Amino acid sequence: MRMSKDQKVDLVYRLIILYKSQNDGLSPPLRWLGKELAKLTWSDTPVSLSVISTYIDALVDDGRIERHGSGKKRRIKVVGAAWIASDGWR
Repeated sequence: MRMSKDQKVDLVYRLIILYKSQNDGLSPPLRWLGKELAKLTWSDTPVSLSVISTYIDALVDDGRIERHGSGKKRRIKVVGAAWIASDGWR
């Protein structure tokens, strides 16, 4: 069964949350998102960076994430989420 764009956008959102929770709040590299999305959609090749960027833009437009920083705008903030360090600091 083929997934819709909205379903793939939702998977990218979930992957962002997963990565941030496992990597001290750091944002995932787009290449990592492409590889992981390919695994979840049973594709033999990673999803292209341009497609991942389109999904990220859709999440920004939906208000689910924000992008910060200059240049490639690699930092992604999940709206309404807070990362708490293992020692309890925010």
